[in-house]
Amino acid sequence: GCVAPRPLTQLPTNTKDSAAIGTTSPTISKPVTSDETEVQSPATTAAASRCLYLQGVRALIKYVPQYFQKDHVDIVIDKLLHYSTCSGSYEQVHTAERALENMAETVDPMQCMEALSKHVWKPDTTAAESSANMSSENVAAVLITLRALSKLICRLSKDSIRKALPGLKPMIFESLSSRQVDMRKAAVFLIVEMHASLGDDVLSELESMNPAQQKLVSIYIGRRS
Repeated sequence: GCVAPRPLTQLPTNTKDSAAIGTTSPTISKPVTSDETEVQSPATTAAASRCLYLQGVRALIKYVPQYFQKDHVDIVIDKLLHYSTCSGSYEQVHTAERALENMAETVDPMQCMEALSKHVWKPDTTAAESSANMSSENVAAVLITLRALSKLICRLSKDSIRKALPGLKPMIFESLSSRQVDMRKAAVFLIVEMHASLGDDVLSELESMNPAQQKLVSIYIGRRS
């Protein structure tokens, strides 16, 4: 029959028994002085907590997306956009952005589109705002929104994309004219994804693109095909 393990109080303690099990007498380690102790600042602790929080949210999005209701989607997208654009560690920004893309790929597409639409950048014509004079936070927000939309578009119906396109056009055109390569690429990739669903109809909606932009879009459409 099975032999019950000995309780901790009956483990070998003398030298002979210790040698039998290949151990030596315990040694007393040197006490750690205050100079050798690593003390984390409150800011470091808070940053680490935020990263853990974002990793946990991302895991929920990936593995149990069905539990995200409409109110949850609005709040989570708002927070993820905030943490992916605010000044923070690379790990924080990267995790927030990946979590947002995971959300676009797994959570209810119409709820995601509705929530993201609230964050779509629209230039203020009265203030002559353009991509050239946007703040770095706004540039980051537009870039991340474009990337999330590229993940989301393929999950939407053709009618939903057509309805959303007029509201997306100002952001797309400004991004295509941006000085930043990443912004231009993100806008092109979004157009390519919409073209995969709507065909050349999307190009008709975006006929204001200049010849260079049209050529670039055509090249990437050909690569996707």
